[in-house]
Amino acid sequence: MKVLMLSPVHPCPPDRGSKIRIYQSVHRLLQCHEVQGLSFADPSSVSKNGGQPESPVCSAVQAVGRARSQVKATIWSLWSRIPYRSAKFQDPVFQTHLRKIVRTGEFDLVWVHFLNMLPFLQDSTLRRELGETTVILDQHNDMERFWAPNKGHGTYLKRMWAQWNIRQVRQLREKVLHLCDAILSVSEEDAKRTREAAPSDVPVWVVPNGVDLSQFAFGGLSKGGSQSDHILFVGSMDVEMNIDAVTWFAQEILPQIRERVSDATFDIVGRSPTSEVQALGRRDGVHVTGRVDDLQPYYDRASVAVVPSRLGGGTKLKVPEAMAAGVPVVATSTGAQGLDVEDGKHLLIANKAETFANAVVSLLKDPEHRLLLIKTARDLVETRYSWSGIYDDAIARVEALMSRVN
Repeated sequence: MKVLMLSPVHPCPPDRGSKIRIYQSVHRLLQCHEVQGLSFADPSSVSKNGGQPESPVCSAVQAVGRARSQVKATIWSLWSRIPYRSAKFQDPVFQTHLRKIVRTGEFDLVWVHFLNMLPFLQDSTLRRELGETTVILDQHNDMERFWAPNKGHGTYLKRMWAQWNIRQVRQLREKVLHLCDAILSVSEEDAKRTREAAPSDVPVWVVPNGVDLSQFAFGGLSKGGSQSDHILFVGSMDVEMNIDAVTWFAQEILPQIRERVSDATFDIVGRSPTSEVQALGRRDGVHVTGRVDDLQPYYDRASVAVVPSRLGGGTKLKVPEAMAAGVPVVATSTGAQGLDVEDGKHLLIANKAETFANAVVSLLKDPEHRLLLIKTARDLVETRYSWSGIYDDAIARVEALMSRVN
């Protein structure tokens, strides 16, 4: 089977949530199929090895065009009355390359990452060339749920901007979801919302985010007795929901923890920390690393991983990754959403600063409790959240759908 994959970002290097999911989908498709990918150019996609591709996944995806800047995308969104993310990734250079690829190749399947890439397939020339080719939307996090928490958070302009984008996302779904033969959602909550918006004959399947277990050394059994007081957060630090999470934790939760565990430290690990995040590093007990080449040393020394997310939808990859590495997790309900986890069994859930601090302190002071969470969480990711199993199952469902249609 010949697959055309469309993405707003190049999957290499797979150093943040969206790129990891894209990378894994291409990686699993390449096991049995031919994949030709097209993404927007991203300076971070150039490998360290003289710009040479680092893996078959990297060489399978061609990067062209440029996403609009934040200011230009905002202006274009308002002018064109389309969602911000759609405005950001609307580019004639990309459209031209896509037409050329479709004209010269005979594809059996188009795999589209993110709702904002579907409008490219509205092009009449492409529709004629593709004919009855099967189209799959891998929507990652639901765009409406992404904006929803911002309606009541931040400045007046931010709240209005969120409401504007929600309206435009709803209109976009009405215009483009009929192009799909099936839709993949990362959680049942996202799937339910998508089923309400999609045509009744378009199936919506839950294909959760996962983890590559081979990349995380499991040191969990030894961590149960560790006396380390290191607390860890991992995430891209130029993303608003992560900025809000670490700011809330550093300012309101960590001081309460240090009142009872004076040596407790908080490591903020992730690429592109903003000036606001860097400023947190001047607070007692807070360390901001920026991008690191290897997360394993930070997981090795951490006693607790925290996901104090208050914004954003979908699922957070940082939760199953910490579980795979054998680090017990404390998260908000938002941080744990979309995962089949049970509070007190796989992780601890707390939504207020005081209860969140209490949960972290309880784990720092109780090795047996840490060990219990570590064991059950690792079992969960091995059975439910391995990328290989997740995407192999999804691809099998797509193949079955195509066989019925054909």
